Amino acid sequence: MGFTVNLSSLRYYLKNPMQLILSIVGVALGVGVVVSIDLANESAYEAFKLSMRSVSGNATHYISGGPNGFSDSVYRQLKVDMGFRKAAPVVEKFIRIKDGKFGVVTLMGIDPFAEQGFRNYVNADDFNFGGALGDFIMSENAVIIPKDLANELNKSIGDTIIAESDGKIFTMSIAGIIEPDENSIDLKNFVFTDISTAQHLLGMGDMISRIDLMLPEEYEKQIIYELKQKLPDYANINPSAARSKAGSGMTESFRINLAAMSLLALIVGIFLIYNTMTFAVVRRRRYIGLLRSLGVTGNEIYFLVLREAFIIGLIGTFLGIVIGIQLGYFMTNLVTKVINDMYFVLQVQTVEVSSLSLLKGMVLGLAATVIAALKPAHEAGKVPAGMALVRSSQEKKLKSQISKFNIFGIIIFLSALPILIVETDSIYLTYLGVVPVILGFSLLIPQFIIVIVAIIKPVVSKLFGTIGSMAARSIVTQLSRTTIAVAALCVAVSAAIGIGTMVKSFRNTVDDWLHFRLKADIYASVPTNVSRFNDGTFSRDIAARILELDEVRAMNLYREYQLNDGGRIYHLLAAQVQSFEHEQFKTEGGISMDELWDKFQNENSIIMSESFAFKNKVEVGDTLSLVTDKGRVTFNIDGLYYDYSSDIGLLMLGMNTYLKHFDDEMLSGIAVFAKEGVNIDSLERKIKIAAGDDIEFLIRSNKRLIDGSIEIFDRTFIITNVLQLLAISVAFIGILSALMALQLERAREFGVLRSIGMTPAQLRKLVILQTGIMGFIAAIAALPLGNILAYILVTVVNKRSFGWTVNFEFIPEYMLQGFVVSILASVLAGIYPAIKLSQSSPANSLREE
Repeated sequence: MGFTVNLSSLRYYLKNPMQLILSIVGVALGVGVVVSIDLANESAYEAFKLSMRSVSGNATHYISGGPNGFSDSVYRQLKVDMGFRKAAPVVEKFIRIKDGKFGVVTLMGIDPFAEQGFRNYVNADDFNFGGALGDFIMSENAVIIPKDLANELNKSIGDTIIAESDGKIFTMSIAGIIEPDENSIDLKNFVFTDISTAQHLLGMGDMISRIDLMLPEEYEKQIIYELKQKLPDYANINPSAARSKAGSGMTESFRINLAAMSLLALIVGIFLIYNTMTFAVVRRRRYIGLLRSLGVTGNEIYFLVLREAFIIGLIGTFLGIVIGIQLGYFMTNLVTKVINDMYFVLQVQTVEVSSLSLLKGMVLGLAATVIAALKPAHEAGKVPAGMALVRSSQEKKLKSQISKFNIFGIIIFLSALPILIVETDSIYLTYLGVVPVILGFSLLIPQFIIVIVAIIKPVVSKLFGTIGSMAARSIVTQLSRTTIAVAALCVAVSAAIGIGTMVKSFRNTVDDWLHFRLKADIYASVPTNVSRFNDGTFSRDIAARILELDEVRAMNLYREYQLNDGGRIYHLLAAQVQSFEHEQFKTEGGISMDELWDKFQNENSIIMSESFAFKNKVEVGDTLSLVTDKGRVTFNIDGLYYDYSSDIGLLMLGMNTYLKHFDDEMLSGIAVFAKEGVNIDSLERKIKIAAGDDIEFLIRSNKRLIDGSIEIFDRTFIITNVLQLLAISVAFIGILSALMALQLERAREFGVLRSIGMTPAQLRKLVILQTGIMGFIAAIAALPLGNILAYILVTVVNKRSFGWTVNFEFIPEYMLQGFVVSILASVLAGIYPAIKLSQSSPANSLREE
C-alpha cells in the first residue's frame, strides 16, 4: 500500500508539473535571497578583517594620538630613551588614484628597518620585490605597489602614479613591485612608501599616524602601565583588535537589518509552499478519501504530504543556494557601496562562499518548507474517509470556524504589542514582533472576503451581468481555496507598501531636515573618501581668504574627526557657527537656549545627536570622558539635537572647546553666507580662485548639496528596493501557483457550465473576472496591513536599530502601486488557467476518476 500511496504523489505532480516547478522556483528564490545577503555581509566583514590584518600585521597594540597624528619624536623617545625595540612607526591614509578609475587605496608609510616581525611585505631583511632598497628609501616620492595593483593600472617599475589626498594632487614613482606568495594577504589596495616620503606627500611634517607594538602576553599589562607613565598624555594605547571591533560595531545594525529584510522573501516563500501543499491536498481530497476507505491510515497520509514538501524543499533549497551564490556577487557590490557611503572605505575583492552561509540557507529552506506543510499534512491525515469524499465538507467546516478565526486572529495580532511596546535592544526580537501582526491579520482574511464580496457583488453584477454575479459569489462558495490565495497576495502587497512607505517617510524626513539645517548659500570642502564623513582637511588660510571676499557676509567653520578611544569610535563635529536653529535642539534641567549657546562656545560642553544618545544609553545632563591631545577630559552633555548624517551618532562641540583640547588647526568644511543680491555662480568661481590652484576644492551651492545628499540616501536604499522587488517576484510566483491551482481544481464545475451552454469566451471572462476580484480584495486588505507594517518599521524597528526619529507618513503613491500590482498580478495569474480551461473538453472535465 505504501508504494501505491507514493505513486499517487508522483502521478499528481506529473499531471501538474507547473505547480511543482513554481513551488520549487518560489523556494529557490526565497533561499537565494537569504543566502546572497548572508554572503554579502560575510564578504564585507571578511574584507574588513583582512584589511585590518594587512594594516596591523602581527602588532598586538598600537599608540595613537590626535586628529592629525602625533610627532615622530614619540617614536624616538620609545626606541632610544625607553629602549623599547618591538615598535614600528606608521603613516597611514586613504588616497585616491587619479590614473584610470581604480579608486581609493591605503598609502602606508613605514620604516623598513623596523618592520621585521610586524609586516613582512616590505622590510630590510626580506626584500622580496623587484627594485633596490636604496631606491625605495632615497628616491624622491618612491613607492612600492603590489603586482595585482600594477596589473590593474598597467604600470611597471619606473612609471608614475598620480594620486590625491585632501584635495592635493601628487605624483608617486614606482620603485618596486611586490610579488606576493601563496600565503600572502591580499595587498591590492595598498601602496607602500618610506615613512619620510609619506610625510612629504601628505604634507604631515614630522607627524605620524600611529606606532605599532608587539607586547608579550605575559607582561602586557605591566608594559602598558609603564608606557603610559612615560608617554605624553595624548598618547593612547589600544589593542590592535579594537580597530576591527570598532569597525564591526559601526556596521552591526546595518548588517542585522539587512539580514532581517532578506527573510521577507523567505516568508513569502513559506506562503507559497503552504499554498502548494494545501491545494495538493484539496485537489486529491477525493483520492485521499478513497485511500482512507481502503485502509490507509491518517499517519501514512500525514507523512506522505510531509515527504512531498521535503522533496520540493530539498530541490528548491539546492537551486536557491546556487542562485544565492550568483546573486551574492551583485548584493556584495551593493553592500560595499552602502558601507563606503555611510561608514568607512572598504574594497571587497571576492565573495566569501562560507559553508556556514550555505548551511544556514539549507536549514532555513528545508525548515520553512516542512513547517509550511505541517497544517496541510495534518488536515489531510485527520479527515475521516467519508468526509473526504464529500466536496462540501471543507467549505462547511471553514465557514463554521470563521468566528474562531476572527477571535484567534485578533488575539495573535495583539500579542505583538508587548514585543513592540516594551523597550529592547534586540533587533531580531523586534522583527519577530512583526510575525504575529502578519499572521493575525491573515486569519481575518476569510471574514474580510465575505464582507467585501457582499459590498461589491451588486456593483459587479450590474457591470458584468450574470458572469459577474457568478464570479463574485464563487469566491465565497469556494472560501477554503480563495482564502489562501488572497491572504498570500495580501501579505506580499502589504510588505511592498510597508517597505516603500518606510523608505519614503524616511526620505521626506531627511529632506525636511536638510532644508532646515542647510541655510548657507555655498558649502565647500575637499574630496572625501566616505560620503557621509568629511575626512579630508584643508588649512584655515583658505577659509580666511574666502572670508575676505566682498561678496561674503559670514562663514561657518567645521572640523569633523573620528576619535578612537579605547576601541570605541566617537564622531566629533567641531563647529564655529553664527547661531543655533533652536528647533533642532532639546535641553533639560531648565537650561535656556541662550545658556546652551554660551556653554557651547566657551565651556567643556557637548551637544549629542539623537542616535548617539540611543546607541550609548546616555541622556542630557550626563557627562562623557574622552581622550584628547591634552589627556582625558570630562565633557558635559548639555543638549540633544536631531541629525540623520550618521547612525553611529555625532558629538558637536564649539570650535573654541575643540581647539583647547586638540592640537588641530585644520578644517573639514565651510559654509558661506552671501550678501544680499550676490550672484551665487559668480561667487562660487571667486571662491575657487581664492582657494588656489594647488588644491582640489569642492564647491556646492545649497541646492546641489541637498540634491547630492538625497542622492546618497537613495543609493543607500537601492539594496532595500532590490530585496523588495525579489520578495514581490516570489509573491507573484506564489499567487500564480495558487490561482492556477484554484481554477484547475474547479475544472469539473466549469465543465458543467460548458455543458449547459457557457461559451469558451464567457468561461475565460468568468475566470479572469474572479481572479481580478480576488486581487481587488487582497489590495483592499493590504492597505491597512501595509501601513501598519510601515508604522512599525518607521517608529519601532528604525528607532531601535539606529535611534532616529522619523516622521511616519501615509504615501498615496505606494498604496496606488500596491493596488495596481495586486489586481495586475491576479489577472495575469488567471490568464493561463482561463485559456487552458476554455480549451478543454467538457466531457473530459466531467469524467470522474
